[in-house]
Amino acid sequence: MSVITNQPLVRHPFNIHNGSMVTSASLPQYHTEGYAEGVGFNYGFIQNPDTDTATNKYWHPLKGNIIEYWHVPSEGISCVELNATDNSSGIKQKLMAHDTEDNIVNQYQFAQGFYLITWKDRGRRGDSTNPTVNNSYNVKVTFGDPSSSSTVIVEKSIAQNEIVEGEWRTRYLLVQIKKNDEFNTGGKDIWLSMDSNDDGTFGTLITDVRVCPIALSDEYFSYISPNEAVPNVYSTAWIKPSVGEDGEPAMPNLKLVVENLDLNEFSVQAKLHVTYQRPEIKGASSSQATINAAVIEKDTLNFPVNGSMYSLPDGNWHIAASSDWCEAVNEGFFGGTSVLTIVIYQGDTMICNLEYPFRIAGLNPDDSVCEEFVINYIRTEYPTTLGTMGWVMPAIGKSESKGYGGEITSLHPFIWNDSRKVLFNQFVEGGGNYSRVIGKEGNPLHSADNSGAGGYGIFQVTGDTSGTDVAIPRAQIWNWQENVKAAMRIIKSKYDIASSWMNRQIQQQTQEAPSKSLPPYRAANSNPESGLAYDVTVAQDTEKTMTHLCTIKAYNGASKPLSIVSESPTKYRDTDNFVYDALYGHYCTWRNDTQDWCISRYNSHRFDYVERVLSCRELPNRN
Repeated sequence: MSVITNQPLVRHPFNIHNGSMVTSASLPQYHTEGYAEGVGFNYGFIQNPDTDTATNKYWHPLKGNIIEYWHVPSEGISCVELNATDNSSGIKQKLMAHDTEDNIVNQYQFAQGFYLITWKDRGRRGDSTNPTVNNSYNVKVTFGDPSSSSTVIVEKSIAQNEIVEGEWRTRYLLVQIKKNDEFNTGGKDIWLSMDSNDDGTFGTLITDVRVCPIALSDEYFSYISPNEAVPNVYSTAWIKPSVGEDGEPAMPNLKLVVENLDLNEFSVQAKLHVTYQRPEIKGASSSQATINAAVIEKDTLNFPVNGSMYSLPDGNWHIAASSDWCEAVNEGFFGGTSVLTIVIYQGDTMICNLEYPFRIAGLNPDDSVCEEFVINYIRTEYPTTLGTMGWVMPAIGKSESKGYGGEITSLHPFIWNDSRKVLFNQFVEGGGNYSRVIGKEGNPLHSADNSGAGGYGIFQVTGDTSGTDVAIPRAQIWNWQENVKAAMRIIKSKYDIASSWMNRQIQQQTQEAPSKSLPPYRAANSNPESGLAYDVTVAQDTEKTMTHLCTIKAYNGASKPLSIVSESPTKYRDTDNFVYDALYGHYCTWRNDTQDWCISRYNSHRFDYVERVLSCRELPNRN
């Protein structure tokens, strides 16, 4: 099974790094040992065993100057007062510690994405001695300590007229942390701070601060990677190549979670749109184009299927378990450009409407898994026909898709293995024969032809047995096993033609020259243009037959060469038993007029497809 090294189990641990209490003045009596007791702060993804026994909430060390904590048992309130005196910096909490990208990747610390920060505030009641002048305050997320040099990522100001004395109001701030923010070159941590605006006031009471990550993930990755300059592996949901006993692939197990959100106050809705733009099908008739359009239409999917929004009563949507998704997968795997839309309401008011672009793309199976599947499949489904071609059938897939793979071995920046060793490629992952463009990893492998639909996947499936201008079902594009099955149906049709052809040639030879017979044929080249040296002998009633070679040539098109091709001297020629360079379509032909067995290796493109396949037989599978 293909793997990506350093893959995190989850993408949004959002490790919050707590500072320690620092003050420039004497702490009030509410503080003990530099910590804030009874403070009902509620951060996402914190696993802190210490709780405030009065409120049964987690409490954490905070960092700042002259922070006064209030606990009002009669109202069940645990809160913080923003007290803006000359030496006050309000509340500041480190959200994420900066580190090198490699260290963060290795430690599975990924923060890029969207976060909804919520909290409650209440205007501080003044008295005749200390009247409240201004309760307004600012909330910021910054690079670096907000008390010193810092750069604002996002901020929000709460004005005096928005605050009601004695009445709690719920606030929110949407934070977008990009990859460049997370791995900023300045080496700055990311902080959340809340500061009052006006000196000489008692400020505002703050409580129940929540950091709510919005995560789209499966069991391997999270995919939210907003506004990347180039979409990459961080924002790709992978079709897993081999998950079952027979190596069957699996669609990504997508789940949307809005963590830690107060669902009594907020509600969430979402929808997903997926589409794939196929390359043009050239030369199809109008009737075939109409049939193709109905097939291609299924490359675009909506979840829910009617394109409406889905309500998330518990803040979660297991997309891959929904009935619409399951029905779509049963009809055939799919992928391409995807957009997840998430809308969050506070009561009836929409507070954010987010679109998350990502890709659904595929990883290739291990060579040994694919080869075993091909052999087992033909032996089960076509035991007396293709089942006899187990010695060469996997090599057809190798010859069609080798050099387009190059396995990804790191998350960022991307590194590919030696492409020659990467075989059986359903999807593009770099490779020597394909441009290594970041953002294209995992796209379906497609090769355009001068006419028709072009080839897809491991076996470069082009149309079906009825023609090359047929739009294939999406399953054959996105599911490598379905691609293999479709190819076997086409090759089986070629086998039937080749078998009938060879039976007819042998019958003619028997009638016209009974003293002769089809001699063993040796195909060999010590230095082929691609692949490895090969030396194969075929003979009737053996494991390898001339019908097999005719089948292989026919899969690429049994066209005849237009002229004699000058062969390399490293290519073996048995001129005692065969006439070479014959201008015939099928690989082997009985020539009536001269009563000779003839070999026609080349097609109309002056290409020996059989040689390319045979030179791939011994290519080593990657571990």
